[in-house]
Amino acid sequence: GSVERSAARCVQWIGPPKPPAALPPPPRPPQSEVQAARKQELLIQRLSSAQGAMQVAALQLLRAELGLSHVRIVSLTVAFPSGEEGTMRLQMVPDEAMPVTLLYWLRQISAGLWDGARFHRKAPHVLQASLGTRFRQFRLALASRAETSLSVPFQEYNASWPHEQYTVGLAGRPGGPDWYISKQDNTRNHGPGSQNPDAVLLGEADPCFAKMKSGHDVLDKIYRLPVKGDSLDPPLRIVKMRLERASENS
Repeated sequence: GSVERSAARCVQWIGPPKPPAALPPPPRPPQSEVQAARKQELLIQRLSSAQGAMQVAALQLLRAELGLSHVRIVSLTVAFPSGEEGTMRLQMVPDEAMPVTLLYWLRQISAGLWDGARFHRKAPHVLQASLGTRFRQFRLALASRAETSLSVPFQEYNASWPHEQYTVGLAGRPGGPDWYISKQDNTRNHGPGSQNPDAVLLGEADPCFAKMKSGHDVLDKIYRLPVKGDSLDPPLRIVKMRLERASENS
C-alpha cells in the first residue's frame, strides 16, 4: 500500500523514465583507393567541362564585343623620364587559343583602364605592369558589368603558346590584373607546375596570351633605367594602350 503510493508519487515528481539515447551511426568504412581515384577522375572531368563551357561563352562574348579578327594587336606607349615616348606593339594569340584571358584583358584595354598605369617591376626575367592608382577605376569597371572577380576565373593555358622570350603573361595565382613581358624564356619559370606547390599538384601555369610584334628597342631602353632592388625607380608611366583596328594591323 504505502510503498506503491510512494513509488507513484516519485514517478509524478521525476517523470517517466527516459528512453535510452540513440547510438551514433556506425562510422563509414574508409574509402577504397579505387573509389578515391574514381572520385578524383570525376572531379577533373567536371572541372574540365566547366572550363570548356566558360571558354565557349568567352569566345562568343569576345567576338560580339570586339568583332571578328584574325589578328588582334595592342599598342602600348610609355613615357620615359626624359620626356621621350616609346611604343611597343603586342600581338594577341588567336581568339580560340585563350578566349577567357583575352576577353578579361582586352575589356580592360578597351575601357582605357591601363592608360596612366605603370611598369613598376624590372626583374631580370620579366617587366611587370600594375594599375597603381588606377586600381579603383578597375574595381568600378568590374562593378559596372556586375563582375566580382579581380582575376581570371581559372589559369587558362595553351601549350601551343608557351612563355617564350617577349611573350606576355598574367601575373599571380589566380592571374591578373598585373601582367608582364618576358625578357627571357620563362617556359619553366611560368609554365605548367611552376611558382608554388599547388601549381605543381594541379599542373597550373600563368596564362600566356600575346607576344611582342615590335618595339623591342623600347623594351631594351626600359631595361637600362635605374632600379631599387627589382623595382623601377621611378616607375615608368604607361601613357596609353589601344586595341588597333584591323586596318592598322600591318
